[in-house]
Amino acid sequence: MSDKKQTDMPACLIEPTGKDKITQDKLNRIHDELVNRQLVELGITPRKLDKIK
Repeated sequence: MSDKKQTDMPACLIEPTGKDKITQDKLNRIHDELVNRQLVELGITPRKLDKIK
């Protein structure tokens, strides 16, 4: 049960870094775009998204 990176914090609360951070940012962007599409289809003003870096 002893893990090198053992911490008291659950994995879902640990901020990703490096490649994992880039992947997470891309997934978040895709999610936001899909949510905005659904909002438009429902006639609701979409959220303003940040420009892609």
